[in-house]
Amino acid sequence: FHFLNQSSLSDSPSRAQRDLPYQSFDISRGAEQLRVMGVRYYMAQSDNAIAAARSSYLLTEVATAPPFVIFQVKGSDLVQALPVEPVVTAGETEEEAGPAANKFDIGWVSQAVAYFNNPSGFNAMPAEDGPDSWKRVGTLLPGDGEPVERATVSNIEAGTSTISFDVDQVGTPVLVKASYFPNWKADGADGPWRVGPNLMVVVPTANHVELGYG
Repeated sequence: FHFLNQSSLSDSPSRAQRDLPYQSFDISRGAEQLRVMGVRYYMAQSDNAIAAARSSYLLTEVATAPPFVIFQVKGSDLVQALPVEPVVTAGETEEEAGPAANKFDIGWVSQAVAYFNNPSGFNAMPAEDGPDSWKRVGTLLPGDGEPVERATVSNIEAGTSTISFDVDQVGTPVLVKASYFPNWKADGADGPWRVGPNLMVVVPTANHVELGYG
């Protein structure tokens, strides 16, 4: 996911990971990807990237450190309530994808990659698993996802291996923009479940939620 984002935001990206569906420079897509992943700042160096960043509503110029111009990303909070339920996506199996497919064309990862390459083109995020009430599909479609009453998140705190926050209501999904791993455990919420691009989503069962890695 980092290399997909780098390709969207660089005039000369490294594209070091093989077999990914890389796309060319596009400040709108790249800034959306930064916001999804919770990245707070974008440092632009080339004249093209600086000019494009200055035109983006998601990026606010905050500093210069020659040859870089530094922009802050709007909406990149570590924890964010979702307005639409994630959709549990299976993707194609290896047999369905065919012999020419690579690992990024198969299963949940294929759906997470498709979403990440066009975050504004989908209502819902693709989840690897989730509550029984979430819709199950093979392929994520732009209109998938059930709208929910969005919670208000406050008092976000992050430690070395902990993340905590408060919500004003329970029962609706909250995105935590930290890399998913099975060692994460939630107190005051169901989950976490893996959601594209390899982040975490929880459903609060209490007004105070704590996640710990151990």
